[in-house]
Amino acid sequence: MLRRHKILLTMGSAMVITSSAAMAGPPGGIAYNGFTATNGTISAPCPSAASSCGAAITGNGFFQRSLVISGVTYYQTIVLPTGANVASPADLTNIGFSDENFVQQGGGTGIADNQHLFAATTSSNPGNFTANTAINSGWAQGTGSVINLNQTVNDPATSFNVGFSLTGDGTNTTSLNVTESVNLGGTDHQNFDLRQITATSAGNTSAFLLPNGSSIAWVSGDVIQAVWMGQQVTASGAQLSGFIGYTNVTSNVAVSYTDQTATGPTTGAFNGTYDTTVFGAVPTF
Repeated sequence: MLRRHKILLTMGSAMVITSSAAMAGPPGGIAYNGFTATNGTISAPCPSAASSCGAAITGNGFFQRSLVISGVTYYQTIVLPTGANVASPADLTNIGFSDENFVQQGGGTGIADNQHLFAATTSSNPGNFTANTAINSGWAQGTGSVINLNQTVNDPATSFNVGFSLTGDGTNTTSLNVTESVNLGGTDHQNFDLRQITATSAGNTSAFLLPNGSSIAWVSGDVIQAVWMGQQVTASGAQLSGFIGYTNVTSNVAVSYTDQTATGPTTGAFNGTYDTTVFGAVPTF
């Protein structure tokens, strides 16, 4: 009998703010992470895009100042852990928390915000947790997404990895990805991949018919999803299992195929059935 493993993924939530189009991200094309920190004291040069920068209000792990860009005043706030040392943006990867945001003074609603969370493996809590969130609403959105959320959990000792990413435009979730992989010992492992997008044009999976001949169709604006799961267990002879499914979430139409002789998505009867033109590169087993 195939061994069953439950997948548990805790996903962060975020409030998505509807917005109007203008710029995308920080004002004036300013890049995030243009600062350093020494023992919690944050320093940031005045960006070349700014005509002036106000005197900063500072504290251990805190920095706030005003900037004038194209005649508009913005407030920049940076928050780091107390005593943090940041010589370059690469150092932000391994500190527990960082947040940098820009808000516009006056009537310009919205925010450009970039946040990073990290928790490293300890003896009592194995596994690394990383979360990166970018919110660009109101004046900061432009034609891009309002929110981009990426989370990963991995345990190097067991080769357990979970990934979650979400992109939204302020009204809809435009893309959603969930991945999971775990080493069950030796050459045994299990993989899971879910991808969900909002279609920008009509289409169908007829060119990627499942081995049982089934497919789905959609129109622009429909939410469509692809799920693949593969498992290999060799403890008592090679036991393989694979699943692939397509769902039109909007019309509630779903098709799937399961095989007990191949893991997919490119092996056995699965080969050629994953719609790369819509859902991107084929997941790897």
